Amino acid sequence: MPDKILFGVVVIVYLLSVIPNFKQKGRIILISAGLIIQTLGLVILSINAGHPPFTNLYESLLFLSWLIPIIWLVGLKWFQWVNLGVWTTLLSAAGIITSLTFTWQTKPLMPALQSPWLHIHVSSCFLAYAFFSLATISAIVSLFKDKEKRFSEVTIYLIKLGFPLLSFGIISGAIWAYFAWGRYWGWDPKEVWALITWLYYALFLHLRFIGVSKKTLSYLAIVGLLVILFTFLGVSFLVSGLHSYL
Repeated sequence: MPDKILFGVVVIVYLLSVIPNFKQKGRIILISAGLIIQTLGLVILSINAGHPPFTNLYESLLFLSWLIPIIWLVGLKWFQWVNLGVWTTLLSAAGIITSLTFTWQTKPLMPALQSPWLHIHVSSCFLAYAFFSLATISAIVSLFKDKEKRFSEVTIYLIKLGFPLLSFGIISGAIWAYFAWGRYWGWDPKEVWALITWLYYALFLHLRFIGVSKKTLSYLAIVGLLVILFTFLGVSFLVSGLHSYL
């Protein structure tokens, strides 16, 4: 319960940071404060659960919503993502609010999840999802603000950062599957859609070399978020499999 109260406070802080005409420095301070509170909430959640906060949808949404503002703040200096701050916090707030609608309770990990590969595999995949989510935000900005041409480049660069992380996440998941179930690949629905997501972004990165316009790439980056959402949430709710716990 204490962690849920903290996450509720985080939502309020994040929403305060999107007030129109808010000074950028103040917005950054609010987002940083929300991130600190969110980190505390995740630490409490992890201690109470006895494992990292990404073994079910409730925890995973909180974890992903935590990664997104971290990447934004780290990249702020190099990519001048100030104009993405509002959308970043709205996306994170939406993820936290959605997570709080779930009623999952802390349970002991099943044997297959009691592995260091859990940390490696899930962290890599979720970092990739966070980069792809920010790429979608950047793509939306580039479509509605013609003068913000730099956002098209940021979109591509974010996907270039996320793609190797997703690749490593899939490879580490295959290794983990071998130790857990004795095979590298089993055509589980989540595995299949992770592969579809990988192929989609591989296609995206190749299309930019054959003269596809930046506007088209921006639309494709937005569609990519839908692919991720189905891989992350749709498969979990609509299809049963070895990853049904997530």
